[in-house]
Amino acid sequence: MRDHSVGGRALLPASVVVEMVLAAGRGSGLTGPLRLADTVLEAPIEIAPDAGYQVAVELIPAESGIRYAVSGPTGTVHAQGRLVADGAPAPERLDIAAITAACGAPVDAETCYRTLAGHGLRYGPGLRVLDHVRPGERRVLARFRLPQRPGSDGGTGPYDAHPALL
Repeated sequence: MRDHSVGGRALLPASVVVEMVLAAGRGSGLTGPLRLADTVLEAPIEIAPDAGYQVAVELIPAESGIRYAVSGPTGTVHAQGRLVADGAPAPERLDIAAITAACGAPVDAETCYRTLAGHGLRYGPGLRVLDHVRPGERRVLARFRLPQRPGSDGGTGPYDAHPALL
């Protein structure tokens, strides 16, 4: 988690919280496509250097499906929402060529990371997967490159949602 800090504080990326909830859902026997709904990130999870922090992911059956809560050892609720296993159809494919044409010239990754750092967001090597962005009117198109690991297929590895991509 040394690779993610906000305002000088080492924080657990929200993407890790998402992955923990998805893993809890899979561990409870849910199969097929899963998604989070009505997610509220209530309190950041600060990780002190060289220290651990325990979190619990609780899945709660509810009339509207499965509610979840992510909490710390003192009872602080860090995130909550709904975990949905509804088998919804895949979203329609985007026309990347048309979106690219509607956006401006690419801005390189280093420029983006410098800009983010100027706003207090620091991404270390493990989370620097941005290749470039193309800003457009009311949209941004980004290209990411995940690091290749020996023997991997170039996908998201063991993750449902790779932490560097959220």
